[in-house]
Amino acid sequence: MRALSLIETRVLGTLYEKQHTVPDTYPLTLNALVSGANQKTSRSPVIEATETEVRAALDSLKSANLVIETSGGRVSRYSHNVERVLQVPSQSAAILTVLMLRGPQTAGERAPARLARKPLGSPAQRCATDRGRCQARERREEGQSR
Repeated sequence: MRALSLIETRVLGTLYEKQHTVPDTYPLTLNALVSGANQKTSRSPVIEATETEVRAALDSLKSANLVIETSGGRVSRYSHNVERVLQVPSQSAAILTVLMLRGPQTAGERAPARLARKPLGSPAQRCATDRGRCQARERREEGQSR
């Protein structure tokens, strides 16, 4: 498989991301795909792709079987075929998508996502993962019990 251009990578990553974040509007129209590719948040680098550039990227991705065009209604819609073509599980495709959209990640950039996970069940488990807040809570509780 050949290397993808920046715009092809962005289009493919946008298709995968939007499938999971806005499933009601997936597959995407060309206009939605241009908007998603040019999104200012959670993108590195931020780009200003034109409709013509996105259409060319879609044509190239379709020739590699990474994108599928479906017609129905008034406009064409596009969906990805990443997991089948690359033969990777959905978890790996999700990681690839983050890299496609946001570029290489450092440990500091990954930390907020790690901290945003659902907290562990018991207070003792939460204390084990977030020592600073637990120590402050313990001090408050000790002060109230006196």
